Amino acid sequence: MAGKRVIKKPVNKKIAEQESEIICSRRNLICRILLPIILIALLLLVLFIVFNSGLTGNSVYSKCIDSDNTIYPIVNKVTDDESFFIAGNVTQGYTTVYDRCEDVNVVAEYYCEKGTIRNAKLYGCPGDCKDGACVR
Repeated sequence: MAGKRVIKKPVNKKIAEQESEIICSRRNLICRILLPIILIALLLLVLFIVFNSGLTGNSVYSKCIDSDNTIYPIVNKVTDDESFFIAGNVTQGYTTVYDRCEDVNVVAEYYCEKGTIRNAKLYGCPGDCKDGACVR
């Protein structure tokens, strides 16, 4: 068994050339037709994902709404000083933040700026703070 020899069959040149032509013609089909189609499909998929990312819920564009119109009063014509006496909230998309008391006499007032929720502005109440608003 140790001296077993592997006998190779002689390769028929004509058969080898025919197989080579078949492979080349398959490659041409792939290179000339299928590859561009695949690349165009991938490009379209990427463009679709980029321009429709808002539909996934990961990046939801929506209006920022401040219930007490703090800092930039628009709808209810509430002045900034008056808004600290109103316990409000700010909503944008699926996020809602509530005005809260930071301390016994300090209120944290959330507000909208340029269409997005901003960090709370701290306001010292003239008296106590209760449930997210200064007490009059």
